[in-house]
Amino acid sequence: MAGKIIYLAIICPALLLMWTGTSKAVTINMSSPQADPNIVLKPGDTVELTITAANETRQRDIVVISLSMTMTYTDQNGQQRTINLVRAERMRLILASGQTVIRAIETTLPEWLEAPVPPQIVKVTIEASAKGLKTDTQSSDSLDFLVAMFWGT
Repeated sequence: MAGKIIYLAIICPALLLMWTGTSKAVTINMSSPQADPNIVLKPGDTVELTITAANETRQRDIVVISLSMTMTYTDQNGQQRTINLVRAERMRLILASGQTVIRAIETTLPEWLEAPVPPQIVKVTIEASAKGLKTDTQSSDSLDFLVAMFWGT
């Protein structure tokens, strides 16, 4: 009987605290001065990105950061269309527990983009995703940019 009381009073709460204390993850945040609804870019323009990756887990982790770029436009029938433009693994980081790293990178909007029909200002989304290989945690963030897609631009 005394063993059950000790088990219920000490062991169970300790296991519960350990289980709830490991719910933190690898996180990623992204910012850019060009992600402004008043700025319209064109194909070939360079976009500056600031990526902040943090390891909020209790152990050291290898973090893989990938970027993807998609374009969303409206076709001549009024349908929303999305095209995958770029997907690339940009960097691997080894982050200690509680460590945060900030990286500034540049990427270029593809010059080979053709103007949709009808020509229009389209939304280009850049998404950054982070995956902790040891902790098996994930995070993502995205930014939208306006791009003028007219014939002859």
